[in-house]
Amino acid sequence: MAAFENFALGKLVNPSSLDEDLDQIDQDEMEELDLQLNMALLVRRAKKYLQRIGKSFIDGNTKTRMGIE
Repeated sequence: MAAFENFALGKLVNPSSLDEDLDQIDQDEMEELDLQLNMALLVRRAKKYLQRIGKSFIDGNTKTRMGIE
């Protein structure tokens, strides 16, 4: 993983050593991380959207700031 860390920091690395590091990553773990990231982004977007339109999502019900549903 040292080659990948150096690559992430912008240091020059041997491309073949980077490929070897990337090949060691389990594909199921990558899929799980991808799903977690996408869910976090979705929740963040939903919160911003509801905040922008003045609603909150509590216990499965959407409520406005004025209490009108």
